[in-house]
Amino acid sequence: MLVEAVLPIFVVFVLLGGSLYLLRRYGITAAHKGEIQVVDRVSVDAKNSLILIEVDGRRVLLGSGSGGLTNLDHSPSTGIVRQVPAIPQQAAAATRGGPP
Repeated sequence: MLVEAVLPIFVVFVLLGGSLYLLRRYGITAAHKGEIQVVDRVSVDAKNSLILIEVDGRRVLLGSGSGGLTNLDHSPSTGIVRQVPAIPQQAAAATRGGPP
């Protein structure tokens, strides 16, 4: 009598476990249109990182940290996010307090 009650429940759990295993194993997920893509991610330190994403043809630079996400800059997808001019060695040495 007890076996007749427990056996169907056991079969259901085995089927659920097998289904979950197959879903994880073969990566079956919901379809995603891909309107947002992560282009690159760079860790600045242990808690902060820069994330470059592309949304609707625009590239957006996000800062990620303990305070959440911050929109830092955006530009067209064909352009560079932001090109920082090189600091001449003399100016860099002056900011560090060393000889030029």
